[in-house]
Amino acid sequence: MKKIPSQSKDITALIRPQVRKLAAYHVDETKVRIKLDAMENPFSLPPAVRSEIAAAVKNSPINLYPDPSAKELKKAIASLWRMKPERMMLGNGSDELIQTIILAFGGPVLVPAPTFAMYDITARALAQKVVSVPLDADFDLDAELIIKKAKASRAKVLFLACPNNPTGNRFSDKAVRKILDNVNAAIVIDEAYYSFSGKS
Repeated sequence: MKKIPSQSKDITALIRPQVRKLAAYHVDETKVRIKLDAMENPFSLPPAVRSEIAAAVKNSPINLYPDPSAKELKKAIASLWRMKPERMMLGNGSDELIQTIILAFGGPVLVPAPTFAMYDITARALAQKVVSVPLDADFDLDAELIIKKAKASRAKVLFLACPNNPTGNRFSDKAVRKILDNVNAAIVIDEAYYSFSGKS
């Protein structure tokens, strides 16, 4: 039998330059009792809830694809938030939703800085231009500057994390409203950290 010589080419050279330039999203691995930045629950689930989940998994038809539109789950969430299920999109965490939004609208993608790193990383990985606008001295939105940059760049998507990550503050309603009224783009109000604010 003839031996086939091994190919030792580095296929990373075939990866798009925009992706090769990206730095991975940094996750702080410092051991702490409660990780608020990761939205982790420091407590285990109660035994009754764990039993209920185990029973649900045991009886699930995992050999079949689940309902792709998750009708029952959407109905349950919609009743909590008093909204229409058909106006809802579900995702496996916010990263998937960020990617879907950028795929749907394209770029440029406008973000305040600093903010959640995945807006920038995902946009660049999808070969979309990112326009970064610094927060003001109080870590609030500079609404005038955002409006100006959004118009100049013809931004298609604008991400606003409320409360913001990593600054921890909630952007002022006045600044957010001014941007909503004056920017012609898909404006995403990301309330992943809503639990720390209690105000939508």
